[in-house]
Amino acid sequence: MVQEFREDLKKILGISFASVVFKWSDDFEHFLAERKKRRRVKDPKTLKYYKNLFMKHLEGKELSKQLIDYVVNHPNKWLRNVFCHYIQYLYYRRISPETFGWIMEVVPSRTYKLYARPYPNKP
Repeated sequence: MVQEFREDLKKILGISFASVVFKWSDDFEHFLAERKKRRRVKDPKTLKYYKNLFMKHLEGKELSKQLIDYVVNHPNKWLRNVFCHYIQYLYYRRISPETFGWIMEVVPSRTYKLYARPYPNKP
């Protein structure tokens, strides 16, 4: 539904991305390490990797449909992770619940490979 009626949903919910510019900050880093729900990002190597991805692909960019499409279609799926973390941070700081919900629905989470192992039937 979200994929097919993306623009209609934005209009219905009154979602606006007006002047949201991505900027890595100490506050965002603190959010990742201390305030983020579920798994906090504590490993310095992971933080460094996230920061490199952010600086290369998101720093200074304005939140827009084009940026969301860029992130969704990017070959490095970790960029989606960093992007979603930043959206969570923005929700914590300033964006509406409707905007947050819409973006989190449109941007898929990381994919995990599931390996099914057949078990032999016991007589």
